Amino acid sequence: MRTSSKVALIAGFCMLVVFGASYYQLQSASMPDLTREGAHALLAELSEACRKGRVSRILSFVAPDAQIAGRTPRQIEPMLARGLQFVKEPEVTFQDVTYTRDGETVTLSMVANVRDLSTKETLYSAPVTMTLTRRAIAHVGGLFTTYEWKITRVDAVIPSE
Repeated sequence: MRTSSKVALIAGFCMLVVFGASYYQLQSASMPDLTREGAHALLAELSEACRKGRVSRILSFVAPDAQIAGRTPRQIEPMLARGLQFVKEPEVTFQDVTYTRDGETVTLSMVANVRDLSTKETLYSAPVTMTLTRRAIAHVGGLFTTYEWKITRVDAVIPSE
């Protein structure tokens, strides 16, 4: 066998291993089911992203076509960034969470509380209902598909600006 053939064979084998590992990793990251415990974990991650003031991480939980209190994620992003800019130590908690599942849709009803720990002031406290839907997400040009739960609707009262 020629040297160039051996190199091509080794390169092809390496690509196969990389694609296989990528596929396994993507499938491991796929979330086919959202249990009550998973929903509470998702809310904890959302709360942590708010605590750190990471707007992009907060919006990563939201589907691009979501409706958030009658607004799109693009409309909410600057409002969220502005709000987090003025709060020194934000704390977001969710109380009285009720979980309802209907096939590929999960509804979480709760009371959302936003406080500034530096001033001990409660900035927001109101009932919120989140609807999450299981979405197929294409990767590697549609070669692989994973499933993620994305927030598709939030019913809440947004304080006036």
